[in-house]
Amino acid sequence: MPLSPNPAWPELERQMTASHARAAIIPVRETSQTFEVTGLSERSALGALAKHTGGVLLADGWIRLFGGVGAPTTGPGLPSLDEANERGAGLYIVGIDVLGGVYAIDGGAFERADGQLHYWAPDTLDWTDLEAGLHTFISAMLDGHDHEFYEGLRWEGWEAEVATLALDEGIHVYPLLCTRESKPLEQASRRAVPMAELVAFNVDLATQIDGQAPRPCPHYRPAPPTP
Repeated sequence: MPLSPNPAWPELERQMTASHARAAIIPVRETSQTFEVTGLSERSALGALAKHTGGVLLADGWIRLFGGVGAPTTGPGLPSLDEANERGAGLYIVGIDVLGGVYAIDGGAFERADGQLHYWAPDTLDWTDLEAGLHTFISAMLDGHDHEFYEGLRWEGWEAEVATLALDEGIHVYPLLCTRESKPLEQASRRAVPMAELVAFNVDLATQIDGQAPRPCPHYRPAPPTP
């Protein structure tokens, strides 16, 4: 689908600040170098996030999208798009969820390089092509479709638990989400852990099950400590 000739940010900002959106925009301190170096267009959702935000929290904080360098906070922040990614990986990590699920845009790692959004799920330990671009995905989450997208991966009262997390933390569930024993989730053990450890644990688990690391391999690089 061709890009709109207009900047994406005004429409995204309008959607994110709507009363029903359940979203929060982290102020930006420094535009992502990705925007400056690659010539990323402001007509794209990724370009809009890179230039105008220090990250975005969707679905009451369950989903965290990366942007430019966020304004200083009293606690750990989100990594910028630059900090979260490795050049030449063919897999552009654009966000994470509190269970360690990873969102990435295909830059060649899936042999299509079509810019579609893919999701590495913590329960299947595998990639799913969402068959949509980033802007479409954001719009769907802002319209409340996160409830059906995460059906079976939430528990009663999850909002309160997510609200207590730092931006560099996720929720580890035991029994593991890839097992039937984890259900119902209300009875599972849940605790806050560093997000980098959670993603690495999920990748290691997938490697043990399949005998080799996932291809492409999801990763999470946290933001450096605030000076």
